Amino acid sequence: ASSASASATIAAAVATKMDASETQHTPLFTVMEAASDTSTNLRTQFQSFANKRVVVCAGDIVAQDSTNGSRLATVSAGRAVEPRIAQTSVEEAIGWIGHPKKALAIVTSLSTDLHTTLDGERFTTLYQVPGKTGFYVCTGQTMAAVGSDYALLQNLRVIDKATRLARARALDFVQAKIRCDATTGYILETEAKKIEGELNAVVRPMVDADEAVAASCTIKRDENIVSTQNMTITVRVQPFGYPRTIALDMGFTAIGA
Repeated sequence: ASSASASATIAAAVATKMDASETQHTPLFTVMEAASDTSTNLRTQFQSFANKRVVVCAGDIVAQDSTNGSRLATVSAGRAVEPRIAQTSVEEAIGWIGHPKKALAIVTSLSTDLHTTLDGERFTTLYQVPGKTGFYVCTGQTMAAVGSDYALLQNLRVIDKATRLARARALDFVQAKIRCDATTGYILETEAKKIEGELNAVVRPMVDADEAVAASCTIKRDENIVSTQNMTITVRVQPFGYPRTIALDMGFTAIGA
């Protein structure tokens, strides 16, 4: 895009496609590169935009050419963000300083450093960390509305994976024979526990894989399945915490303590 305004227009079009994919039960997200424009213009043009499935990278970098390591080119920060996403598992923050891959490999310098002005505006930017060599993602974040559970990209990736797993297994129960109480039409407890066990068997491996702290599926017990022909399943996933800052309380031990 040639300007912040054009970038916002593209983001809106992309958001429509992402919403459609979610409606079709194929959740996706898109990483797009914002135009080389001022932080003021970008902030203004994206102020009213919100979509959890769009990641907007702001700022330019001087990067090594992927085919010729000695040649440099000025490109969007997105060119460094995209491979870092591919290098991380769903629950890992792409801004994790201790990432096994360390600093972003292709970045030699920042052509425009926008992290101080745009990180707090939901843009994904790059920065240097004092005491560390190289450049890192400041925060891997989506353009979700402020306060959303899916403001962090890794939280979106985790819930999307859980959704794919749970939905695939739940589909096996569409028009299945469900034993219900003869008076209320509610699912029998033995039946509910059996189905929950099968659903939990597909989502709880995410906990074993260290992709989530906890995951569970629960069937609504007081729903008249006989008359409504619907069975409600609640899936809940507990994400990890991701400290943005670390506070070190330094000092000497008092004599005699």
